[in-house]
Amino acid sequence: MKYNLIPLLAALILITSLFSCNAPTSIGADLVEEDEFLNSEIIDTLSLEVNLIYSDSVKTTPLYDASNNTARPYLVGTLNDEIFGRSKANLYTQVRLPSNDVDLGSNLVLDSVVLTLKYLSPPLYGDSLSTTSLSIYEVTETMVTEVMVTETTTAEQDYYSNQTFSYDPEPLGELNDFVHTPSDSVTINRLFVDSEGQDSLGTTKIEPHLRIKLNNNLGNRFLTQSGTSTFADKDAFLLYFKGLYITADDNSNVMAYFDLLSSRSRLVLYYSSNDGDGLSFSFPINSLSATANHYEHYYDNTDLPNIISQPSPNSQDVIYLQSMAGTGLEFEIPHLQSIPSIVVNKAQLELYSLPNTSNTYSAPGALFFTSKDDTTEETFGVNGSEREVITTDAGEEIYKYTLTFNFYSQQKYDGEFTNRLEQIFINRQSTIADRVIIGGPEHPEYPMKFKLIYTEL
Repeated sequence: MKYNLIPLLAALILITSLFSCNAPTSIGADLVEEDEFLNSEIIDTLSLEVNLIYSDSVKTTPLYDASNNTARPYLVGTLNDEIFGRSKANLYTQVRLPSNDVDLGSNLVLDSVVLTLKYLSPPLYGDSLSTTSLSIYEVTETMVTEVMVTETTTAEQDYYSNQTFSYDPEPLGELNDFVHTPSDSVTINRLFVDSEGQDSLGTTKIEPHLRIKLNNNLGNRFLTQSGTSTFADKDAFLLYFKGLYITADDNSNVMAYFDLLSSRSRLVLYYSSNDGDGLSFSFPINSLSATANHYEHYYDNTDLPNIISQPSPNSQDVIYLQSMAGTGLEFEIPHLQSIPSIVVNKAQLELYSLPNTSNTYSAPGALFFTSKDDTTEETFGVNGSEREVITTDAGEEIYKYTLTFNFYSQQKYDGEFTNRLEQIFINRQSTIADRVIIGGPEHPEYPMKFKLIYTEL
């Protein structure tokens, strides 16, 4: 077919070149406003076919998020959601020897050994007043931060949300029936020298964090290794003490976010020696520490397994999205190519959270779109959504999520990517506990819509 619209083709070449220079994380950014598309058509009635799916495992390393220069949130807790069932986040982490050849002195006497974890902002998800219990165990399986690629090169070791490590079933310590207080400073006892030169016991307040006292036998084990080959270097120490496993009880309803890169996140020995009383020594969690979040979902008593097992499309009315490698959606636009000879100017999906579904469990800040090769399972590109607050006629606030993917839609229309599956998940799903319930394409009040602005050739 010949096109006689030379200016339009020139514009198309320019737009194509602009998109080809974009990073793979931008597969459809807005270029112009809707009212600037001249001689264009708008359609938002193309049918959608939506399926609820289980998410693949997600990467939970490294500790440092280079994309935004921040510490990666690590989650610990349990949620008991009436819609999504029970979800758990367990944590594995190494503590490190801060220096080589550590010798704490002679006549060592333990006072206590404490694990401290710094809260991250926002610190909690779910019911912030929920009572919870934590148990700490000793990891017995080696965790690593690097793997050998060749004889001379190494690569970062990736751990995913389905990763587990063996651990000693006898707990090192427990903190039972407490409520997280991430806004309250912590009062601790400390030994100081008074004006008369005498040792005195006092208190001091420090930044909010979680403190878990561990069994003294662990502290005494460490003291006996002072000055030995175990404390000679980091490798020897990690052979002796491989790490900690932290897990919450099944009955709570809160998830805590921790900053493991904070200097406050560490294992601390409090002891005395010939050098004096009130001494301490810290084993930090730092950028060299191997860490991993393990996520668990129990959907047995929910409708989700039944929905996913139904023939396609299985979620035309209501869609359930959950982070932490929970659930996502796949969608098709089966009649996209029924419109003859078009150039896509703008293509957007609009999704709405349903009223009264985000009270205890707040909705995520963004969703993201990706495509997956159904043969190789390789994923391509990520495009985040915009979110805005909408007030319903009843005065309730809901969220509208808008995903834009112009160039991808043009390629799809042109017959490319026939083996691609279009998917949507909660953004940052590996580091947050959010979930959201949204209207499917056949929801009577808040339907999911595909909005297409195009020019006919």
